[in-house]
Amino acid sequence: MRLLPISTGLLIAFSNTMLAYSLHTYQSKLNPTRIRARAVGFTYSWSRFSTIFVGFFIAFFLRNYGTTGVFLFIATAMRRLRIFGQRDKLKADRSKGA
Repeated sequence: MRLLPISTGLLIAFSNTMLAYSLHTYQSKLNPTRIRARAVGFTYSWSRFSTIFVGFFIAFFLRNYGTTGVFLFIATAMRRLRIFGQRDKLKADRSKGA
């Protein structure tokens, strides 16, 4: 019975690590070569800086709206990230075709 929470925690930690590695690799491909290093440094720094506030947001939603509020906050953030990612991909595809 104790093995399930431990296994779940290990899988979540592993998934978070793989997501971070994949995201930072993907970020470098979003920018033109001439500004790639500066852009990746900026986005990486901004992601680390924004991490400071995520814990406060989750605590706020947990206190005021419970676990459902936290789930909806995370789902909304992920959905917005996906929408912005698709928009950026469309821009990149258009600039390659031009």
